[in-house]
Amino acid sequence: MSRPLHVALTGNIASGKSTVGRLLAAHGATVIDADQLAREAVAPGTPGLAAVVEHFGPGVLAADGTLDRAALRGRVFRDAAAREVLNAIVHPAVARLREARAAEAARAGARVIVSEIPLLFEVGLEHAFDGVILVDAPPAERLARLVRDRGLAPADAEAMLAAQWPAERKRAGATWVIDNDASAAQLPERAAALWAALLARVPPHPAASDPVPPPGAPSVSNIPGHLQYTKDHEYVTAADGDGVVTIGITDFAQGELGDIVFVDLPKPGATFGSHAVFGTVEAVKAVSELYMPVAGEVVAVNGRLDGEPALINSDPYGDGWMIKVRPSGGDDGLMDAAAYRTLLGQ
Repeated sequence: MSRPLHVALTGNIASGKSTVGRLLAAHGATVIDADQLAREAVAPGTPGLAAVVEHFGPGVLAADGTLDRAALRGRVFRDAAAREVLNAIVHPAVARLREARAAEAARAGARVIVSEIPLLFEVGLEHAFDGVILVDAPPAERLARLVRDRGLAPADAEAMLAAQWPAERKRAGATWVIDNDASAAQLPERAAALWAALLARVPPHPAASDPVPPPGAPSVSNIPGHLQYTKDHEYVTAADGDGVVTIGITDFAQGELGDIVFVDLPKPGATFGSHAVFGTVEAVKAVSELYMPVAGEVVAVNGRLDGEPALINSDPYGDGWMIKVRPSGGDDGLMDAAAYRTLLGQ
């Protein structure tokens, strides 16, 4: 199965990006709506909503306990610092949800995945996709749409427009631009042309001559000979010159879990006994606890995993490492590569 093309769809407010998203969905794209994910991230009972209320106060809650989005919007669109706080709460949760939905779509055979992200450029995500679609319309037209279609006061509409980057700045970073400055009848034609361009960019299927394992064949894991392993599928490196070892999970473990979307790791300075739980991995197939291969103190944590948890899938023994530890003993449960290979039946 080929990898799907995963592109971002963006555009300033009232540009018509959601309409373009619906048109692409009608052609066969899998569309992931960031606004919907943002609602899920702050639904009642979620850590996201609790964090919003803690910072902005109970005045942002509706009578039924849900988020009063209009009240919150009034707080943040005129206050850049407040927007930054809100983004820091919501964006990480949305990213985890988006990665999980994209992985589900890929497994279902999607050819084109479109992630609709209004603030794509503002939060620096434009390089995280195979391409960027920008939907644009003249500022005067967008202002008129906000007042006419959404019932906003002109001052509020202008504040919303001002809170986003100017379209000219975004056009320079876009792969495709859809100008929604003409009649509604022309937008479907432009979306159809865009769809053809997207299909031309879909990665090809593997050649028929490429080896394919037979149905039911066991997967073969990469088991580096210089590492030690646990029965729980963590690995530990030999100590470096400072007596520090590196710990992560094996590619067998990440293969069993599926695409990893979030990792919860301890802070430097934390100490653990051997076999103690030191963190959690959330993946599309399961949530798994992480067990300490050795007793010791955490001296470093792989901060890249906060924004790129998929490094564990692509490079578990390299960039996907998790923590560095100064051992204090208690490593009697470790096995060498040969023993670990036997454990896996390889």
